[in-house]
This record gives sequence, structure tokens and C-alpha cells, in this order.
Amino acid sequence: MAPNSVSNTHCLLDTESPENAEESLVSLDLCFYDKTWPHDPNVAYNKPTSEEAINLAWMRTMSKRARKEEEKYYVSTELTLLTVADPWTLKMAMTKSSIGNLYRLVLKASFVDIHILRYLPLDDQMMVKEDSGLAVEVYDHDTDSVHNLALKKWAKSSSFVLVSGWRKCFVDRRGLQVGDVIGMYWDRSESKLHFCVLSRSETMDSAPLPPSP
Repeated sequence: MAPNSVSNTHCLLDTESPENAEESLVSLDLCFYDKTWPHDPNVAYNKPTSEEAINLAWMRTMSKRARKEEEKYYVSTELTLLTVADPWTLKMAMTKSSIGNLYRLVLKASFVDIHILRYLPLDDQMMVKEDSGLAVEVYDHDTDSVHNLALKKWAKSSSFVLVSGWRKCFVDRRGLQVGDVIGMYWDRSESKLHFCVLSRSETMDSAPLPPSP
């Protein structure tokens, strides 16, 4: 008769020596560990050797010199867990000057230097510092639309400004008011600015719809 289950099945290796049957029984049970297996308690199994430990330690920590070398070329060999970070590297509340008749949006020099200029070709960097400025595309996430503006160095300070369409394409079209918070970030792969209205001031519950064409 067939056995009821595999776990209760045993086979006799040495049928000619029934007196050794107890030692010859082999279990077909599947398990991860059996106490009868040979094991030396003084041996640390599956642990790295001293050389492997040194290599692992070097991978976990980097010298200051190595870090500076990577920062110089804007690369990194450090392994990190993937996290969904906030993409809006620039967040700013609208002021009277931002939405007024000056027709420009002032950007912090640190934002432009770190997140935009360093990724532009040298010729484009020079154009930003010229009077005419550099033509850039600005993608509006809220309305799925692209608008052409100019990024240039503000002669009166170390800051930068977005001009040539800021008032019409964003202030008027989006109905921006004092206290509204906008977000921006530079897309290195497509060389364009991304724009979004992150929050509205208390005097305005929701963003207005864009005007009908």
C-alpha cells in the first residue's frame, strides 16, 4: 500500500543488515537544519574573512579625499536606497514685486548656480549673463502647457530673473496672488524648468481655470 505522505516515508539502505536498520533509515523530510549534521561550534560559518571585512568597510565609508574627487565631477559611487524625494528644489511665496508691473520673477542665485547653470553648456552660461538672456522652456504641470521665457542675470544684484513672458504666461494666466506658493525645478535631461502652484493664499481657495482660447 502506498504511504500516506512523503514526510512519513523512509527507505532502508542496507536491507541485508536488519540489525543496523535504525542507522540505515533515511528521512525524506525537508528541513533547513538537522542537529545530526556535523558542525564545529568554534567555526564561524558564512562570515567574511578579514580581507573581505576590510573591503566591505571601505565600501561603507569613503575618505574625504574620495568624496571631494566625486563632488568635483558631480558623480557618486555610494549606494543608497531609492526614495521618492520632493522634486521642487525651489519654493517661493509670491510677493507684490513678483506679480506686479515689473514683469519679472527674481530667482535666488544659489538655486540658479547649483541647479541650472552647472548643467548648461558654456555658451548658454554666457548667454544667461548677457543682457538678452537665455531662452528657456517652462512646463506648467497644473495646465500641461509649455511657455517660453528668458533667464538672465539681474544687473542690479547677484540674483537672476525670469522675464519676457512671466507676467502674461504665469501671473495673469494662472491668476497668481500675493501669498501663493509656487515650486520650480530644472529638468537636466530636457533642459527646461518645471513649474507648479503648490498652494494658494487664504484669500483664494483654488487656482483659476486658464482663460478660454
